[in-house]
Amino acid sequence: MLDTPCTLSEESAHARLSGFCWPDGTVFCPRCRETAIYHLASGRKRCGGCGYTFHDFSGRWLNSAGLGSSHWLCFIRLFCQGRPLKEAAEALGRSYNVVYKAATVCRFAITAGSLDGAQIMGRQTGLSACLHKGKVQGLNHVQCQTPPVFGIIERRGMAFLDYLPHFTTEDILHFHRSFHLPASCHGNILVTGAYRRYSSLILCGSPDFPWYLITPEHGSRPAATPFCAFVLEQLKGYKGISPPRFPLYLKEIEFRYNHAPEKQEELLAKRLCGFVPDETDID
Repeated sequence: MLDTPCTLSEESAHARLSGFCWPDGTVFCPRCRETAIYHLASGRKRCGGCGYTFHDFSGRWLNSAGLGSSHWLCFIRLFCQGRPLKEAAEALGRSYNVVYKAATVCRFAITAGSLDGAQIMGRQTGLSACLHKGKVQGLNHVQCQTPPVFGIIERRGMAFLDYLPHFTTEDILHFHRSFHLPASCHGNILVTGAYRRYSSLILCGSPDFPWYLITPEHGSRPAATPFCAFVLEQLKGYKGISPPRFPLYLKEIEFRYNHAPEKQEELLAKRLCGFVPDETDID
C-alpha cells in the first residue's frame, strides 16, 4: 500500500511515481530508447539521439488525465477502495469529468497490463482507436462491430477472464439453442454455464441482440460460481455498460478479485507508470 498519498507534497508524490517510471534509475527516451539524456533547466529532459524533449510521464498512462502527482496518488487510493467517482471528485477538488477520465485511464492501464491485454487492446475490440500519440482518448472513438466474448477460468481462489476473439454472439446462441448450453440474462449481460475449460462464458449484448432467444432451463444456475457471482455483483455498480466498455470493466473486476486491497494501490500505480502502446503497433 502507498503510505499517506493524500498528504504528500507534489514534489514527494512526483518522486514516488517517477521511481516506478525508472525502476532501475536508468532514464531513456520514450521514442527511441536512447539513454544519452540531457537534463534541461526547466526540469524536462532531452534525448541526445533523436532530440525529443520529454518529462518523466511522457507517453505513460498517467499523462492522460490532467492530474498532478499528488492528486494521482490520492485518486489511486480512492479508486482501489471503490469510492464513487463523485466522492473522489469532491475529495480532490476536481471536476467529475476529470475524475471520470482518470478512472477510464486506470481501467485502460489495468487491461493493458493483464495477461491477454495485448489482444484486448487490439483493433477487433476497437479499443486501439482510443490510443493516440501516447495518450488515451474517449471511448466515443470505439467502433466495436462484434461484442467481445470472455471465458471465465477459476482456480484456487484466483480467476481469469480469457478474451475469446474467435467467439461471436451467434456462436453462443447456436450453442444455447442447438446444444442446450445453459444461459441467463442479467440486464444486457449474458452468462452461460460451463463450456469446455471455462466455468462460464460472458458477454455484453448490443441493443439489437435477440434476447428473446435466450430461454433459461428450469433449475439451471449459470452464474453460480464464486467469481461469476462476484462479476455480476460488481457490474451493478457501473453505469452505461456497453460492448466497447465491457472489456475494461471486466479486467478491472478481475484485478480487484485477484489482488488484496492493500496490494492493489502499488500495482495500479506501477501500471499507470507504464507506456501507452502505440496504436500502429497493435494488431
